[in-house]
Amino acid sequence: MPFSLRFHRAASLPTLASKSDIALREDPRKEQERTSVDESYRPGFSKPKKSKNWFLRLTLDAISGNVSYTRSRGSSPELADTSFGYTGSLNYKFSPWWKHTLRFFRGYTISYLPENVSVAITGQTRTIKRINKRQGIVTDDRYTREVKGVFDISFKPISGPSFQTDYSLKMTRDLDLNKQVPLIRSLGKGRELSRNQRASMKYSPSIGKWLRPTLSYDVNYEENADPKIRSQNDPPGVRRVSVSGRSRIDIILSPGSALSQKPSKQDTLGTSLTRLLLSKIPDIDVRYLLDRNAKYNKVIGRPGLKFQFGIDPEDVSELVVITSSGAAQRTDELTRRTAFDVSTDFRPIRWLTLEAKYKLDRSRRTYSGSKTFTENAVWPDLTGSVSSLADIGIFGRWWKSSSLSMGYKGSRNVEGRGVSVKTKETRKSEWLPLIGWDATWQNGVRTTLNMRHSSSESENLSGTRTLKRTRTTSINFQIRHSFSAPQGMYIPLAGRTLKFKSNLTLSVDITYEATKTTSPTAGNRVDKDTRKFSFIPTASYSFSQKVTGSANARFIQETDRVRGETYRTIGLSASVLIRF
Repeated sequence: MPFSLRFHRAASLPTLASKSDIALREDPRKEQERTSVDESYRPGFSKPKKSKNWFLRLTLDAISGNVSYTRSRGSSPELADTSFGYTGSLNYKFSPWWKHTLRFFRGYTISYLPENVSVAITGQTRTIKRINKRQGIVTDDRYTREVKGVFDISFKPISGPSFQTDYSLKMTRDLDLNKQVPLIRSLGKGRELSRNQRASMKYSPSIGKWLRPTLSYDVNYEENADPKIRSQNDPPGVRRVSVSGRSRIDIILSPGSALSQKPSKQDTLGTSLTRLLLSKIPDIDVRYLLDRNAKYNKVIGRPGLKFQFGIDPEDVSELVVITSSGAAQRTDELTRRTAFDVSTDFRPIRWLTLEAKYKLDRSRRTYSGSKTFTENAVWPDLTGSVSSLADIGIFGRWWKSSSLSMGYKGSRNVEGRGVSVKTKETRKSEWLPLIGWDATWQNGVRTTLNMRHSSSESENLSGTRTLKRTRTTSINFQIRHSFSAPQGMYIPLAGRTLKFKSNLTLSVDITYEATKTTSPTAGNRVDKDTRKFSFIPTASYSFSQKVTGSANARFIQETDRVRGETYRTIGLSASVLIRF
């Protein structure tokens, strides 16, 4: 049986009078004393070791609980306050430890018992009283009481090699409805305050090597019937409900597996070559997503099962809110989103990888009767990379390892209102990167070069048409080398030989960025034209396992051509880290 207690007392005595340097005598100091006392006691009970007797495992082993008492008192020249209260909980948790499924078809099972069941009753009382000492009046005198019950259940109705289902339900009830009578007389079934319901299904049929689909569905239903969400004029039974449902289809297409066959002894050279080429056809990943969400701030009654399981998010009994003027007003929120993605990668040879992606994302939202929509399309999205330049010909003499990458992505984003009225359209093309090169040289020096370029057009179609064009270019070059010199390294400028066993790391980071924004609809006005250059050398050294040091210098220059201003930042910093 666990038990804990806590006691804390704090007191402060001033030595000087308020807003002066006059020392206080003993009696005035006592009058200005401020004290606070906190105490708490918390016994609990639980049985962590499981019994062998099945009846005890169903009863005593599954029960736990605790009760606590807390009290706080404070006193100052102006105010005296005290608060105390009790909190407690009684819990029952059950999980069947025996097999509780029935097999009915090719490894598929039906569960006749839940996976977990828990019931919890929690309660608390609190008494607060505050007294204004100067005026001799009670400013606050409150007593609050609350008892709630929480029921939680989860199970897997049907499961099998390619099919799984899950369901869970959590309900919270107010068990103390009449706070005017003693608690023992008020306890009862009470009323439901909230519930959360989740369900999911996943199906992965086996069709063949060339087609591997996965279908899934997830839904989450939430309901809040707490009286706190009701307005003064709302009728009984008002509650807030919401549902989120997601349908998803994932398909992996393997045309190479479908077209190629197993080799045989009768294969000719042409047949073997054809089979080799067919096996190089890459897999294609296809994904389709459908999200449907609905939220109703206040409805009368509980929605039907079609709404709770996301089949028909608009299937609710009533959608009215009684405002102060007595008018009815819809306050619903509906969203629908569809996404379609296709991606593939192709490796014609070991060191070359080509990737291609396509994406289309559409969403529509209705809020209080107002409709908006967005559409985002990404195509083309192409990437190519060479992973082993050091293995190609003479490059191996220069580099230990080296890689090169290039990528281009085009996108289009549309925003609008109603069903098809466009309000904004953005078109963008990006080289990410234009060139990306990473190499480790034979002498251990590592260099990285990254060049990026993007251009975009943002067109506002609501009201007066405006168009903005932005071009951004950035170049970053890094060089880094870590080395040690236990035999000594001659420094020409100093005329000395320096020895060091640990690795000294030297690096230089050089960056150039340029951004320009123009408005063709405003006479090709230049809204932004900036340049930025930075040069940052860094050195770090480990003197021992517990002592490391680093130093860096920086030169940064930023130029705003529109304002005709140039800013420079020059700095030098050093640091030492000592681990104890």
